[in-house]
Formats: sequence, C-alpha cells, structure tokens
Amino acid sequence: MWSEGSDQKAYHLGARYKLDTFSFGTEYTKYSDSDAISLFARYSF
Repeated sequence: MWSEGSDQKAYHLGARYKLDTFSFGTEYTKYSDSDAISLFARYSF
C-alpha cells in the first residue's frame, strides 16, 4: 500500500503513422520513479 501523501506524476509522449488499414506507433511514458516504452502495430478490417 502507498504511504500517505505520496505523489505520482506521469508524462506521456507518442507518435502514430497510419497507412490504409495499418497503423504503427511508439509511446514513451515517464513516471516519477520509472520509464516505459511501447511499440505497436494495428490492423483494421
């Protein structure tokens, strides 16, 4: 459990490219105590 008064902030940055039925992208999230990087590909039908 988190201690009383903890304060977590997050910053999110991403980009997406769409090409017909496909889209590709990347996302970066910076939390107060860690980082996360995501890559994705999507197909629409």
